[in-house]
Amino acid sequence: VDLNLDVISFVMKNAKVREQYRNYDEIHNELTTAIEDILGNTANVQMEQIVWDRKINLYLKKIQNP
Repeated sequence: VDLNLDVISFVMKNAKVREQYRNYDEIHNELTTAIEDILGNTANVQMEQIVWDRKINLYLKKIQNP
């Protein structure tokens, strides 16, 4: 599946936030880094998504349960 940067940018800019985390800006930066890394990496996109999914979920659990 080809990822279209215009579509991804549109979705990210127009997405509705359902939950507000205490460290929202940090989470937003982490997600932006993940997306840029996945799109910029010539490696297996699905594997990169799995790796970043785990990293982000661990981070979210850590900040929810200090």
